[in-house]
Amino acid sequence: MAIEDLDLKKFKEFTRKERTCNDVCEHFGLNILEFSCIVNRLKQSGINIIVSGFGEDATILNLDERNLNGDNIYTIDIGNDTEFDSLVISDPRLGSKYQQLSRLNFAYQEADRNGFNKAILLGDITEGLYGLKSPYHDTLFLDTTEKQVEYVVNNYPYIKGFTTYFITGDQDATHTAKNGVDIGRMISEERDDMIYLGNMRCTLNIRKMKILAQHLKIGAFDRAKTISLKPQDAIYAMRSEEKVDIILDGHLLSSEQMTERGMREVAVPSLVATTPRIRKSAIPHNVGFVLLKAKLTKDGKYNDMEATFSPFYQTDEDDYTSTKVLKIGGRK
Repeated sequence: MAIEDLDLKKFKEFTRKERTCNDVCEHFGLNILEFSCIVNRLKQSGINIIVSGFGEDATILNLDERNLNGDNIYTIDIGNDTEFDSLVISDPRLGSKYQQLSRLNFAYQEADRNGFNKAILLGDITEGLYGLKSPYHDTLFLDTTEKQVEYVVNNYPYIKGFTTYFITGDQDATHTAKNGVDIGRMISEERDDMIYLGNMRCTLNIRKMKILAQHLKIGAFDRAKTISLKPQDAIYAMRSEEKVDIILDGHLLSSEQMTERGMREVAVPSLVATTPRIRKSAIPHNVGFVLLKAKLTKDGKYNDMEATFSPFYQTDEDDYTSTKVLKIGGRK
């Protein structure tokens, strides 16, 4: 099929549900070059299409105009400070019976006790949606978009003066795929302390330092080989002009740190207990959070960083029924 003969409306409709790139090519009779040209054309027209992964694992999801694109950039103003401190968390997956809101609350309290007033959340703020026929549907205690968004708005930790900068992940994107809504925007509109940065990734500019916050898509096969493999693959796939100072990787469910191509990478663990889906995949799983301290030079360039991993060795199976909301300093 010639590209000019392709019905773009049907292409957009077909990709509103997450598909593999191979499935899309087969469905429309495209080769990979034609596929890439169409994706680029739609992006240039303002359509937000996310292509994640590499090779046979690559997937595509069309978010229309409801979300920021994959080149999200946000500036955090710290004045002339030479240190940027942040709590870094990933995968709280609220709405799951395996959520650990108590541990999430503790992470915020610990950050507050250490003088921090910022958090970076690396996606999967919700568990997302499973169909009624899915073996994982019963792991939800909130099974609709409306209920999960309302729960996050009302129950996510609040400390006066504390700001959470967050991206959404692949679990969150199920709300878009099934209901056509962007829950990141919905949450941010109701919570002034929660700044939405877009889906899957965002580059943060802090003075002259750059931090890439991303929800790194990864398959069970990659996880089985080594925790650091997928981050290394992603780092070596980056163009020189895309290089940053620090990379924060969510969705790996494990913790590690490394330096590659002059960039410091930190894999951030989850804040959810081991779900049946995680257990079935035999995925290495750490629960905890990271306290990040980045030092800058006087003129604002990156100088050094320290990332301290704080683990939880036990989780609470009744957390979703018993944990109280953390609100410090009052919130209407």
